[in-house]
Amino acid sequence: MVLESSNSMRASGFHLSFWTNAWKAFEEIGVADKLRQQHEWIPEMIFASMASELPTSHASLQTKASK
Repeated sequence: MVLESSNSMRASGFHLSFWTNAWKAFEEIGVADKLRQQHEWIPEMIFASMASELPTSHASLQTKASK
């Protein structure tokens, strides 16, 4: 998923992730379902080199229970 709207690659950007405890807090205050409806779930992050634009590593965002 690309969340960037620029016509060219930039050296900066923004991404916000919430981990397990944050989702537990969202559940507690009753906003988790609304957030899930409005935002797409991303199962992993892929990191790339700015110089080569090739992937250098990745990180799974799935918990053992959600696989």
